[in-house]
Amino acid sequence: MFFDKSSNFDGDKLTGILVPDSDNDGLKDGEEYIYGTNPTSPDTDRDGLSDKEEISRNLNPLSADTDGDGWPDGIDLDPRSSLIPNIVIVVIILAFATIIIVYYYKLKKHRKIRNKSQSVKPLK
Repeated sequence: MFFDKSSNFDGDKLTGILVPDSDNDGLKDGEEYIYGTNPTSPDTDRDGLSDKEEISRNLNPLSADTDGDGWPDGIDLDPRSSLIPNIVIVVIILAFATIIIVYYYKLKKHRKIRNKSQSVKPLK
């Protein structure tokens, strides 16, 4: 729980009774207290999404990676499913592997042609 006694003016465990949304993330300080988020940081878990956005999207504002797939919620294509990013990674890897294989065979073919042309001796 993020609570700083020095900013508690009236003893109600809420920061900023004078400022209803201390971090300007769209959640009132009282809501931040209920969700356990930091009322002085717009993105408690530092994943690139504001606490308000995570709560409105049914994500965990206290976990940078709600679905546990290794991708922070802010860049995850589907932060509630660990399957989608893994599929994207596989597709990217396959695309790069295909490019490398095609390049390798073109290079090999080019070297064969070049070697043949160098080995042919001109007629005298």
